[in-house]
Amino acid sequence: MAGLNILWCFSVYLGSSFIQEALHRARELTYATYTHTSDRVKTSVSNGSVRPSDLLALFKQTGPKTRTHVRSAEFLDNTVELIREMVYTHSMDIPAPTELLSAEDMETILQVTGCSSETLRPVCKSDCLSKRYRTITGHCNNRGNPQWGAANTPYARWLSPEYEDPRGAPRGWNAQHTFHNHTLPPVRSVSQEVLYTHNENISLDMSLSHLLVEWGQWIDHDLTLTPQSPSTAAFKTGADCTRTCSRDTPCFPIQIPLSDPRTWTQSCMQFFHSAPSCMVPLGHREQLNAITAFVDASMVYGSSDGLSGALRNLSSPLGLLAVNQFHSDQGLGFMPFLTRTKQCKILNIISLCFCVRVSGDSRANEHLGMIALHTLFLREHNRLAEELHKLNPHWSPDTLYQEARKILGAVHQILTWDHYLPRVLGRSANLALMPPYKGYDPAADHSFVTNSLQNTFFYVPQKKGLK
Repeated sequence: MAGLNILWCFSVYLGSSFIQEALHRARELTYATYTHTSDRVKTSVSNGSVRPSDLLALFKQTGPKTRTHVRSAEFLDNTVELIREMVYTHSMDIPAPTELLSAEDMETILQVTGCSSETLRPVCKSDCLSKRYRTITGHCNNRGNPQWGAANTPYARWLSPEYEDPRGAPRGWNAQHTFHNHTLPPVRSVSQEVLYTHNENISLDMSLSHLLVEWGQWIDHDLTLTPQSPSTAAFKTGADCTRTCSRDTPCFPIQIPLSDPRTWTQSCMQFFHSAPSCMVPLGHREQLNAITAFVDASMVYGSSDGLSGALRNLSSPLGLLAVNQFHSDQGLGFMPFLTRTKQCKILNIISLCFCVRVSGDSRANEHLGMIALHTLFLREHNRLAEELHKLNPHWSPDTLYQEARKILGAVHQILTWDHYLPRVLGRSANLALMPPYKGYDPAADHSFVTNSLQNTFFYVPQKKGLK
């Protein structure tokens, strides 16, 4: 061990000699599991044994840009893990990140995995259109920091992460690991205790409707989307996460306690570690936000240029969003069906795709509440665009689209800050936690605001946490 310390003093990085081998193996492991997952789903569909979870994952797929980022990030993640294992095999020691790879080593890995291109600072346009309207992707909304709040960037953190190891294993990864001399209880047991044991203590609110809950999820879908790995097989072993209780990344199964009241066919529920984001510099694991962190109605319009264009009715001179060509409600539009997508064509399940609606957010079909809100605001955009055309017949379709989009985004902000949050937090707490708007602050990273709002939707945050 003393010899290793001497090597470190001479800036000999322990992982340098393993880079090429690790990159080669990581590429094989990563893409092999992606292929295995795709083939498994296709086979399940063809023989009629497809699981509901497979179809849910299929129709909640993120866009091409997000998938490219996740693929690069997992390639990078697997490469670094392999280098760590190789160093440990040769030295029986686990060095710190700064001792593992030099800056040149890290640049090589970032280039080969594709993470370098995924983390490039965007060049912001200076034309009138870009100055007048928010970008669809969120890039360049803040000119000084063009990636703040943008889609496909890591979440901002209020506090340092508390992983089970220095790298990124979530708490509970090792069931024998203790915290303050205690092991963590099974998460399924915690859910049972909270949701079932104490249900009788929950009282109904006679002044608020269920829309309060729906709006919380609706705005959450405007702010955050954490993608999962495209793989449902373990990278190291190839074990099928959906049919085994393997605890190798990305598998993170939920153990079922013996006291569970339901009957299960296996001892765990399938669950997956969220996908990593490209890390520069090398450090602890970060998660990716696939959509914009702004309250900008992105669940209506999308968070990528490709999706936003696909959602528009480009044949209309009014800047309208596309509506369903097969059904309407007495002339009122429905969301289009998901009939012309790659998933439907590959899997030959066109009939099923006629039941799935397409919108700016892939979670539109989760339940009727989301479908209703998506339908409502699709219609509202088109109503606004038509009214704006009457007032300004000289406006182009793009101007009508952008002006209607700007108004609809403002409606979401007003409803959330002026009507939703005061009812969730209470009037006095809302005044203390949400002070009056004092104008645009270019030094404020909106990603931090996103974290605060997301916490609010699910539990009332402490005042300290929002400072």
